[in-house]
Amino acid sequence: MKGFTRLAVVAVITIAATIAPAKAQKMDIWSARNNIKAGVGLISSMGEFDDVGASTIYNLSYGRFYYNNMGYRVGIKYAPELNNIDNYLGIPLMFAWRTGKPVPQKFELVSKSTYDHWYYEYPEHREPFKDLFWSYLGQLLNKVGRAEVFCGITPGVVMGDSNLHQQYSYGQDIQTGVITNNYFACSLDLGVDLSCKIWRFNLGVSPTLHYFLTDNFRTYSTNMGTSKPIRWHFSCCANIGFMF
Repeated sequence: MKGFTRLAVVAVITIAATIAPAKAQKMDIWSARNNIKAGVGLISSMGEFDDVGASTIYNLSYGRFYYNNMGYRVGIKYAPELNNIDNYLGIPLMFAWRTGKPVPQKFELVSKSTYDHWYYEYPEHREPFKDLFWSYLGQLLNKVGRAEVFCGITPGVVMGDSNLHQQYSYGQDIQTGVITNNYFACSLDLGVDLSCKIWRFNLGVSPTLHYFLTDNFRTYSTNMGTSKPIRWHFSCCANIGFMF
């Protein structure tokens, strides 16, 4: 699915190149209400089913936000394989909230001689000065960073068939693998997107929890029978976005 990734990134860049000239006038980018995001990452089942293995997942989404930083995010995501079953396609429908424009902070620099004098003459000032570096780092992150929290449902479809194979175990041939009971899928999702701003672009990472309401995946073996549904999943994607 490298083609899908390239297509998504090209789509974001093309839209950026189209929209940016039209909004060339000076604008507070923190107030931009629209965001297009493309990403790629890994998704895996959790708990006792974590040995099923991780799969690549791709996503493309559009977010719209309002003056109170509340909004929604919709899109499409695709995994060539999920829990060893081919072709999972989902349509995320998310409520979203993002952090607002950072409050400016000012720090006064002091000379080295003043710093040395205060440091050695006034021990009670040592801890604040030790934290000076972290204060400046926090200010930098406050200027360029943004967090977005999203939750909602993802209806979708599992297009692959059950994946069973023969395995030799304890002197006998057994059939083992993952079976799928439903083609329709629906999950509850909760995640956060942590990003940094570079002009109108965002580079970020999105860890997300997924709970499948539908019974789509179960492990199976001849001697152990069918497991309970595989419901909990975790994904983490790297994203590139454009604000306008």
